[in-house]
Amino acid sequence: MANEPKLVYPRQWLYKIIGYNVEDMSAAIRDLMQDNEYLLVHSNKSRKGKYCSMNLTLQVFNEKDRDEIYQALKSNPSIKIVM
Repeated sequence: MANEPKLVYPRQWLYKIIGYNVEDMSAAIRDLMQDNEYLLVHSNKSRKGKYCSMNLTLQVFNEKDRDEIYQALKSNPSIKIVM
């Protein structure tokens, strides 16, 4: 689309991650990120406590990098939703 903003890379990117268990999601992200720097912060818990969310902030270097990380997060069974 012509009206989409052009993103400048490298840049900080935030992924909102939702799942059932903070420890499982943290381990999945640690495995995925390996030696890359990132910040993972617990964000919220659902009213009944079934779901929890976390914010993952890291530097992405291009659109391909950003999309690959998204797909890797999305395909992990510990993570139910990635935004």
